[in-house]
Amino acid sequence: MLYALYVGESELGFYGFEAASAADADQREDALREIWAKNVDVDRAHVHRKGLVLVVVWTDVVSPECWEAVNASVVERLGAPGPSSVE
Repeated sequence: MLYALYVGESELGFYGFEAASAADADQREDALREIWAKNVDVDRAHVHRKGLVLVVVWTDVVSPECWEAVNASVVERLGAPGPSSVE
């Protein structure tokens, strides 16, 4: 499990883990999307997934440039197609 929090001018946090199975990852992804839905809607959080790995990135309002760069970096490191949105 990974948990990191950067506190500078604004907060930026990461929470991530690897699930035990695809079914476990599906359940956890559904739960994370439900929990973070309101923050995703206002672009304060993104849920990323690649296989069994799930990462949530959240902010207490960093600059749009920083937010975009952080999420792009997570996507690049996961090899995933981009930030997911909650529908």
